[in-house]
Order: sequence, then C-alpha cells, then structure tokens
Amino acid sequence: MCYDNIKNLLKRGYLCRTNKDRPAQYRITLYGRCKVITELLGIDFLKLCILTEAHIAHKSQLENSCAFSYTLHSMFEIFSGIYERETIQRQAKTLCRMNLADSVRPNVIQLSGGAIRTMSEFDDTLQDLHRWIVGVLHLADVLSLGTPDP
Repeated sequence: MCYDNIKNLLKRGYLCRTNKDRPAQYRITLYGRCKVITELLGIDFLKLCILTEAHIAHKSQLENSCAFSYTLHSMFEIFSGIYERETIQRQAKTLCRMNLADSVRPNVIQLSGGAIRTMSEFDDTLQDLHRWIVGVLHLADVLSLGTPDP
C-alpha cells in the first residue's frame, strides 16, 4: 500500500528519486511543495504565484524601507501567452476577498498581515518558486527566438 502511494506521488510529479540505485530515496519536488502550500491555503497555483511575487517584493521593500505594494504588471508580462490579463486580475481580487492581500489601487496589491506571516513560513519554497517564475519569462524569450536551423 505504501509503495503504491509513492508510485502515485512519483507519477504526479510530487516526488522524484534522488538516487536510482537505492529505491527508497526520494525527495519532494518544487511542484510537490507548491501543492502542499496551495492545499494549506486553499488556493490554486496562479494565486500562489501572485502571492509569491508579492512576498518577494515585500521582502525587498522591507529591506529598502519602501512602501509595501506589488504591481500585477509583472505577472501580466511573465505569464503573457499563458494566462489572460483578466484572469490574473480576477485571481488577485480573489486573494483580496480571502484576506490574503489588500487592494491598494487598480492592479496593485499588498500582502495582508496574516499572509505575510504565513508566506514567511514557506520562504525557502517561495524563493525556489520565484526563480521558476522568472525562468518562465526567460524560457518564453528563448522560445520566441525560435530554434536556429543547423
């Protein structure tokens, strides 16, 4: 029964093998860690991405004594071609209704006090997710250039 659960988690991408020679060594993937956070917060992946980027911005603003806010324009750019602008806006409004963020003005949010504490608990995973999100934009740029012919 336990091995069936592990196989299922492997198949879904939540776990990966760390050493093919030793069958009992696995680690949770970034996807698996994100799945845990989305389940704990009751949100979907896009909302987690928005919260992650707001969390990263908040930490930077805290270090630099800036006003706390996050503009959704970065998300529009990063996920253009993947998500519609309206979808991202709708997700941000839902985060505000869930008291995870506050609307500052159109397309600008800030994390609520509770969300700041919650997101801090997952900082390592959110840092990894942020690197992945930034990588999406880079990959989109590379793909838009096309593959050169030999």
